[in-house]
Amino acid sequence: MKLRKKILLMVTSLLLLLGISTFVIVYVNVDNIIINNLNSSLNSYIKLSHDLLEERYPGDWSVEGDKLYKGSKLINGDSVFVDEIKAATNSPTTIFLGDTRISTNVLRDGDRALGTKASPEVVEVVLKQGEEFLGEVDVAGTLHQSKYIPIKDGEGQVVGMFFLGVEKERLSSQVNNFMLIIIAITFIALILAVFIAVILTKPITKNVRTILDSLERISAGDLSQPCKVNASDETGRISDHLNKMRENIGELINEIKEDSLILEKNSENLAAISQEISSSSTEVSKAIQEVAVGASSQAGSLVEITETLNNFGHEIEDVVASVKNIDANTKAISSKSDSSNKELEYLIDSINNIRTTFNSFMDKLLVLDNDIGKITEITNLINSVAEQTNLLSLNAAIEASRAGEAGRGFSVVADEIRKLAEQTKSSSEEINNLIIDIGKENSALMNSSRDVQREIERQDTVANTTISSFREIIESLQEIAPLIYSINNLVANISQEKDSILEKVASLSSVSEEVSASSEEISASSEEMSASTEEVTATAQNLNAITYKMTEKVNKFKLQ
Repeated sequence: MKLRKKILLMVTSLLLLLGISTFVIVYVNVDNIIINNLNSSLNSYIKLSHDLLEERYPGDWSVEGDKLYKGSKLINGDSVFVDEIKAATNSPTTIFLGDTRISTNVLRDGDRALGTKASPEVVEVVLKQGEEFLGEVDVAGTLHQSKYIPIKDGEGQVVGMFFLGVEKERLSSQVNNFMLIIIAITFIALILAVFIAVILTKPITKNVRTILDSLERISAGDLSQPCKVNASDETGRISDHLNKMRENIGELINEIKEDSLILEKNSENLAAISQEISSSSTEVSKAIQEVAVGASSQAGSLVEITETLNNFGHEIEDVVASVKNIDANTKAISSKSDSSNKELEYLIDSINNIRTTFNSFMDKLLVLDNDIGKITEITNLINSVAEQTNLLSLNAAIEASRAGEAGRGFSVVADEIRKLAEQTKSSSEEINNLIIDIGKENSALMNSSRDVQREIERQDTVANTTISSFREIIESLQEIAPLIYSINNLVANISQEKDSILEKVASLSSVSEEVSASSEEISASSEEMSASTEEVTATAQNLNAITYKMTEKVNKFKLQ
């Protein structure tokens, strides 16, 4: 959007905002003024009605039954007074007896609205509280700003109400006309303001356009034409500063052109010199690298030899240590094998003694088993005798009972014999059970003893085999011991020769490493110098290219 349109839009927006604000403020204030005027008119009309009523009908208000009197005048159905008020004020007027209309100039369906009731909120304020009511009331379908005042009799009791209203619509048209006038004035002021803004912004936009044209020429590289703005305001100052900036840029470009020519020549010379240095340093670097490679190769070989000898030395030391351990272990094994052989022989003797003792134990178990069998036979015989004795005692008791009194003593003896036979049988059975248990345990013990006997025989066989193996091991150790001693001496001599070789190789390796390190340092220095000269050459070439590009860009500016 152009500057002129922006200014016009800003002025128009401000004026519209001002007009709308003015309209709202005026509308709110006018509405309040109208309400105040209506209330003032109501008060005037009420006073006029009161004075006219006192003049026409002097005396106090009074009520007789359902009739209201003013002095001696009956107000019920009277329309003269309310019509006079209507003619004088053009306002609806009503007199109430209680909450019922008894005199009114309000028409409803062409008839006076007599006998109708007042609204409950009016009755509450006026009749019950004895206060005046002021507010909007719907009278016959039309809003009125109304006022109700209480009618009091001679004793001060509220007996009715007096109503008078002013139609609000009558004044609304006046308000609308007034607001239309304000809108018209605002619209005319808006048009005038836009017209004045157009006239005032025309030279400003013209000068701004001239400045923009100059800036476009400068941005395109044309510095030959000055900005021509004849004004004493801010646009004129901008034009003056723009011309000064154009002149300064022109002087700066001329200086850049001169310096770029000098810089271009120097960068070419620097590039040539750096190339010569780079080629020389490259040749030196190659020669030194060949020396460094040879020295490094020799040093590497010596290092490998040294490492190999060190590893060989470590292995020899390990062999020496192992041989010493073997020699010591062989002696220890030989000593221990002698004692172990004696212990094994003692073990075999012990096993033989155990076997002899155990065989004697087995023989005794067999004798015990035979004795248990004999005891079982004896207990069986005792049981048989006890059973026969019991039968004989029963027969004797039967015979004694047959003998009567003469056989009573014999019966007692027979009974005792029977009891003794039963006790004998019971004891014999207990002995027999014990013998059976002992026999079972003896059989189990014999089975276990046979297992132990077999294990003793197996251990005897193992011990004999072990003794035979130990004897073979001792014979082998006696043959190996001299050989191990000889190997130990040979390995010790080899270890001493290895140490002498290592010292000579280490000395040669250190010299080779020093030569290799020196050549590598020289080679690294040469490479660094070569790299530096290459960087200088590249920098000079870049500088030359930058100078050329800068010259091309500066030449785009048109100074004259």
